[in-house]
Amino acid sequence: MNKKSQHEELTRTLLEELRRGITPEKEMSHFLESTFSITTPEELRLAFNDEDHPDRDMLFELLFFPDRRTKLRLEPLFDEFRFTAEDEKTLLDAVCKETVDVNITLEGATEPVCVTLPRECMELFVKRLNVKANPPQSVVDAARAHLAGGRDDLFLVLLRGEKMRWTDETTGFLNRLLKGLAKRGADLEDHLVTAIITMSSFGGGHSLQDHFMAIRQDMEAAAEKAHQFEEGLKTLTMETMMMQGMIGPSHTEEEMRHKIRVLDTLMMEGFGVDPTLLEPVKVDLGDFSGGDGVTGMFKAMS
Repeated sequence: MNKKSQHEELTRTLLEELRRGITPEKEMSHFLESTFSITTPEELRLAFNDEDHPDRDMLFELLFFPDRRTKLRLEPLFDEFRFTAEDEKTLLDAVCKETVDVNITLEGATEPVCVTLPRECMELFVKRLNVKANPPQSVVDAARAHLAGGRDDLFLVLLRGEKMRWTDETTGFLNRLLKGLAKRGADLEDHLVTAIITMSSFGGGHSLQDHFMAIRQDMEAAAEKAHQFEEGLKTLTMETMMMQGMIGPSHTEEEMRHKIRVLDTLMMEGFGVDPTLLEPVKVDLGDFSGGDGVTGMFKAMS
């Protein structure tokens, strides 16, 4: 298949995905109600129809976030086509010039809410699919050597992340991690989801190990305060990691501690360091009071 045909096929497939229609999962319905006070189709319709509505852009971004199942369906095309950054730009232009109407069906609703997607929403959807992010072959080979039962497909989907930055450091970390987790018999999916989300936020400027350490300290502080700041944590989690599956909408101190134990395993296996020796970071109330994006708990990841 030549490049032109590849572009046409993937453009057609992405438009089909966007037009498929969505039924928000239970977690998303919870956030629509608790954060945006949206419980009925009419309330959602009013928010989308009002271009000046303060939550309109955020609602589009949250509701049209490509989930793991979508990435898994599209993975064979991404692997076959091996697109570049220039290919992605061409794909964006082809998808975003189309008019896309989508039905959103809330849980328990008898009729859907039909919305026309703005270009910005479609562009973000395609960018988050990260069609050009093929992992290094050494990582793929290591994954297939240590994963069983067909889970290598899931792993390759996870490797796309949110714009993975493949360097010798990140590649080496994942290779060590795969060997270590397989040797321990650890639950690979739970650990790898956490590792890849954490790595996908790595922007350089310091070491990957320091990056993990900083996030671990923030999570430790958040766990200490979870019982006092439940609502604030829900908002922060939604804005950062809930949509990618690292932390769900209900995060008690016990659940946060479990995530920290997972992160500790990653650091022990990937870096050979003991993060439990860290002193917990104290977080003031002000760190959890912002509504302007990522603050407090995951400040290190912004």
